[in-house]
Amino acid sequence: MKFIKLGDTNFDNMCQYIQENFANNHQILSMYQQQNMVKMRIENNIEIGIVCEIDDRIVGIATAITSNKKNYWGIAVLYVSESQRNRGIGKKLIKELERHIYESSLSKYKENISVNETNKEGLALLESMEYMREGRIVGLIPDDNIIILGKINYE
Repeated sequence: MKFIKLGDTNFDNMCQYIQENFANNHQILSMYQQQNMVKMRIENNIEIGIVCEIDDRIVGIATAITSNKKNYWGIAVLYVSESQRNRGIGKKLIKELERHIYESSLSKYKENISVNETNKEGLALLESMEYMREGRIVGLIPDDNIIILGKINYE
């Protein structure tokens, strides 16, 4: 198992992995369909992320997008392949992403992440990592609600 920064991974494989695993999420798909825009966000340190690979195959990813001030980050994508869940990969991805964010901002920063309310495992994972519930969005996704979680990191 290895963790690789977005800029150092196979870009086409990373975008394909996101598109396959977020096929029903139009917001995420719109962010990763135009690969030249994704490359621009990565090159300009607007988007950062970590990919987990096992045997040169992507099995998980976590990305975050920032404002120009670099003191607020929103986690854009967090996904672990179903066959690899409950092995600590999600927690390691988040920890690696937090470290990468700190290296990029070099100060305290705020992270927010949105999780579907029905994703009990994801909510439990984030709450175990000291993310606090900050809000709830009703009706944005059919048959589900979104929970907003946040965390201030001081590293």
